[in-house]
Amino acid sequence: MNGGLAAGGDDLVVRDLSTIYATSHGQIVAVRDVSVTVAPGEAVGIVGESGCGKTALALALVGLLPRNGRIAAGEVMLGDIDLASAGSKVLRTIRGRRIAIVFQDSMTSLDPVMPIGRQITEGLIEHLGLSRKQARVRAAELLTEVGVPEAGRRLRQFPHQLSGGLRQRAAIAVAIAVNPDVLIADEPTTALDVTIQAQLLDLLERECRQRGMSLILITHDLGVVASVTDRILVMYAGRVVESGTTGVVFADPRHPYTVALLDSMPRLDATLRDRLQAIPGTPPTGYAELAGCPFAPRCGHVMDRCRAEMPALEMVTGGPEGHHAACFADMTTAPRSPA
Repeated sequence: MNGGLAAGGDDLVVRDLSTIYATSHGQIVAVRDVSVTVAPGEAVGIVGESGCGKTALALALVGLLPRNGRIAAGEVMLGDIDLASAGSKVLRTIRGRRIAIVFQDSMTSLDPVMPIGRQITEGLIEHLGLSRKQARVRAAELLTEVGVPEAGRRLRQFPHQLSGGLRQRAAIAVAIAVNPDVLIADEPTTALDVTIQAQLLDLLERECRQRGMSLILITHDLGVVASVTDRILVMYAGRVVESGTTGVVFADPRHPYTVALLDSMPRLDATLRDRLQAIPGTPPTGYAELAGCPFAPRCGHVMDRCRAEMPALEMVTGGPEGHHAACFADMTTAPRSPA
């Protein structure tokens, strides 16, 4: 995604982050020892099935874990501030100003009883010190930038009066209003049709590039990250099981789960007789203590060692710098399909 205005700001550095949710059935480990560095202006995709810890990671990064959730270990450094241990007062000054998030469902993330204009102007007034008049003018400009027609009229409307696509554009305008260093987009196009999805992905890429913002794009759809991100992290059972540049991971996946995700994508060159590949089974719940590889019960390349040992995320042998995988199998000689 790099190539626009010069990127500013600080690296977002996540080190050994783990999160826990307390439930009536016991503790759920949602994120397990995740480490990643996102450079200014870089776009990183986080992919995996539902239940693999993607959203839990996003909420931890911005300090929005629910009441029953907590960061159990690790740190989230933005410059010299550790967001993992910062208090609510510090987080209020950081959230929106330096790190912002766009959620999957704009109907629930936007305040249903507050006009769109006020939801945008609040951040402009609070973080940039604009007057209400100045903020309203800027809010109209932002809506226009993100492709909302008749911006002046839309400022007075409530979320339910906008279509799904326009609501998501408005949510993006709220998030980028004060030019944060990092923008997290958590499944931002899931509920929209493919045409609107493409438009919103182009919008996110353009806005981040022009503003020099880092982008963390969270999705279960590898096709979504293919043309937008510089790097990919593949998550499974709360862990990162593969990471590398987008082109390398797509061309030379080294974890059976990554291979399975790629094989499950619809192909333009497929015929009517070609069946879409499905990954058997489901991801493990966060209640379980993982002794071996969490993907072992679903993997066609499983060995006895996989059931006994947890593979570490290590540099891929013979691969380019930055390509890591947590797998004992040699995927260079394995059949493409893991099933």
